[in-house]
Amino acid sequence: MGESGFICGDQRVCRASCDGAFHEGQLHHIGQHYDAYIDDQPFRVVVVGQEYGHPPALVGLKARERMILSSALEHRFVGHDGLPGRNPHMRGTTSLLRLLYGGPPGEDYEGEWITTVDGTKLHVFEAFALVNYLLCSATPEGSSRGQSTRVMKTNCAEHFRRVLEILSPTVLICQGKGFSSWVSKALGGCPIDSEHPLFRFSIGGTQAVGAILNHPSTPRWAHSWGSIKAPYLRQTVLPTINAIRQELSLHPVEW
Repeated sequence: MGESGFICGDQRVCRASCDGAFHEGQLHHIGQHYDAYIDDQPFRVVVVGQEYGHPPALVGLKARERMILSSALEHRFVGHDGLPGRNPHMRGTTSLLRLLYGGPPGEDYEGEWITTVDGTKLHVFEAFALVNYLLCSATPEGSSRGQSTRVMKTNCAEHFRRVLEILSPTVLICQGKGFSSWVSKALGGCPIDSEHPLFRFSIGGTQAVGAILNHPSTPRWAHSWGSIKAPYLRQTVLPTINAIRQELSLHPVEW
């Protein structure tokens, strides 16, 4: 992102590959406390989506951080006391982070906060990074659903990998199985089985563990997990996160 806007050598080719609207330069959320530790062990969590799938274009890091923190501080898991509820994607992300940081899912606001060694309380959205595989979104006319092209996915692989090299995550969760093969390629051909709970990879000199889950807002009830009542949350997400915590020598979450 520069004074003249989004600078990318592939932008014109990507834009030409798609019909409809093209929203360029949509950057990531990097929480102020992303570089976290649990018991002196690095615990850097990256949650990966495919794309924004909607406008606006030219969203810098600070603007994206404000979007995510607005969901944390100005919304609740479900609407409460005049405050709006989060969308299914951010509800699922809330449950995911609560589990990763050792607590059960829930609709209570207090359970979304973690305490540092010096007693500071942080919302879980401040202690992770939300990274999209694509830096731009393509949307058909009259639709807010992302419809990225193969050209876009191919060109963004090197950018996605560079982001992960900088962030050096120890935990990576992909929200959506449809683009897991592209993530695999970007990670240097790391074998990923979308039906197997975990995969391991090395990035930025760091050994990491990852998992592929459905997107929380998947339309089918059996596959979605934007609600704490969703079977997929208890039957799939919970054991997957406990497997990650076991891999990192952390106690399992009981729920």
